[in-house]
Amino acid sequence: MKAMIKDACLMIDLLKGSILDLWLQLKIETWLTDWVLRGLHPAQAEELTAYIDSSRINLRIITEDEYVKIHALRSRSFARGLSPEDLSSIHVAQEGGMMLLAGNGILKKHAADLSIDVQGTLWVFEKLVSSKLLPPGAAALKLTKLLECGRRLPEEECEQLLCKWRPKK
Repeated sequence: MKAMIKDACLMIDLLKGSILDLWLQLKIETWLTDWVLRGLHPAQAEELTAYIDSSRINLRIITEDEYVKIHALRSRSFARGLSPEDLSSIHVAQEGGMMLLAGNGILKKHAADLSIDVQGTLWVFEKLVSSKLLPPGAAALKLTKLLECGRRLPEEECEQLLCKWRPKK
């Protein structure tokens, strides 16, 4: 399985939630575009560069020809409200038959409309728990930490997962 990490938000969730190393243990081939990398805070980009340099995350450089194709997508009606970074990730995911990991609701809707499998941060948490890489109690703590940092995640779904994962008293 291949996954294209679309947005800085999801990458920040993986970093701030301290789950990026666990995610990479799933052996899902993980890709990031150079456009998304440039959109990160310099400290986060530097941290990810170490993963790229060690070949744990693949960097997809957008070519000039692809830039033209992506730019042409902006004029299509489905592209309203999507950034060039969003469109670059949709393009690469579609071309490479990849799942798209994203936190942006508009992007998720448009990618799903194009039959691209789209998942978010909470799906990553659930995948880590179901694969036994992250114990449920630890998942609850990490998710709580993310929420306390001000990360925007679906409130109702977070509460359901926290109730499910927190140790019963």
